[in-house]
Amino acid sequence: MIKTLNYRNTTLRGQWIAPSSKSYLQRALVLSFLSKGKNKLGAVSWCDDSLHISHLLEKLNCKIKKLDNTTILIDAENVSFRTHQFNIGETGLGLRMMSPILSSKMERFSLSISGSLVNRPTDLITNTLLPMGVKINKDALNLNFEGKLKAGKYLVDGTVSSQLLTGLLMAMPTLDGSSQLQVNGLKSKSYIAMTLDLMKHFGVEITTSNLDFFDIKGKQVYKPAEYEVEGDWSAAAYFVVLAAIKSSLSLRNLNRYSLQPDRRVVDVIKQSGAKVLWQDDVLKVSPNRLEAFEIDVDESPDLVPPLAVLAAFSQGTSVFKNVDRLKYKESDRLFAVRTELAKIGVRSELVSQNLVIEGLRSMPKINHIQWNSYHDHRIAMMGAILSVILGGSWSIEQSETVSKSYPSFFEDLDRLIE
Repeated sequence: MIKTLNYRNTTLRGQWIAPSSKSYLQRALVLSFLSKGKNKLGAVSWCDDSLHISHLLEKLNCKIKKLDNTTILIDAENVSFRTHQFNIGETGLGLRMMSPILSSKMERFSLSISGSLVNRPTDLITNTLLPMGVKINKDALNLNFEGKLKAGKYLVDGTVSSQLLTGLLMAMPTLDGSSQLQVNGLKSKSYIAMTLDLMKHFGVEITTSNLDFFDIKGKQVYKPAEYEVEGDWSAAAYFVVLAAIKSSLSLRNLNRYSLQPDRRVVDVIKQSGAKVLWQDDVLKVSPNRLEAFEIDVDESPDLVPPLAVLAAFSQGTSVFKNVDRLKYKESDRLFAVRTELAKIGVRSELVSQNLVIEGLRSMPKINHIQWNSYHDHRIAMMGAILSVILGGSWSIEQSETVSKSYPSFFEDLDRLIE
């Protein structure tokens, strides 16, 4: 679907309210399921990735009931493992997290995948779980699992993703024996800190040394809990950048001290020169003269699309270090970011594992831009905020892809335009 945007001479008004962090919500759904009791989650807003997790859990007879617009009750007292075929859609966290969790409960099952996951490598899952007792056979659209996860001492490769480790850390405390995991080259350590923090909220603790060695006591039991899901900093990054360039905006439902790695967007815009003010739980961002910046995105690769927009409107040359992982997201984001920014005259280059972006020397005049999202939600949102900044007519291709993480993105953006 093509979304046509025509924003001209706009300013921002009102307040933006962050949707649920999908990273926290997906983890909270699964930990509620593992608690084998009744749980209440508040401040819930849904996206495709979170819905895939909830539908999978419901196939296991986990009851999920809507209490009001933002509150759900999760009853996991009578879960059943009779179903063996599940659809995980395009959620990378869902695939990597649920693989060890389901393997800890079932001898045999299949996970169906779709979209970009079909072509993304699954060797990490296959190679990691095999020594743990689980064989995986992949066909065109399914991963077929056989064998049950075993406790033990294992070496885990953390250089590709932290998501599989999240699933292992959630599953292994429920096994009969204790386990130890030595993790090499862990990426996105903040997401593992999030996982451990939320596990503790549900009554299970793991001893760790610097997030590269984990001592896991077996036969632990998750306890039912109430949990308020914090706002999503990955979604907020687009509006933070928009406010830093275009006009002042207040943002709500964000945890100032969040463990989410994309909270760093605030530090970057301050470094660039934007005005930032916290008033209680409200973040206010205002434009100012913007200067080029430097950031290592190894721990927060999802920040590259919005911060690439910031770089385009900052004076000088900005540097994004360690961008290699962006090739293996919903799209090849390195190619997507560079190709689409070139349409508005932004120069960029790859130097080893660094992305270098030269800020625009003058504001381009836009008549019409055909923006390709490459079926990637974050590239679609990137194009949308550029359309607000530059005006003119914009056609965002595959705009429906925003539903993966933020279904109401375009509606929320419209409400801010004056």
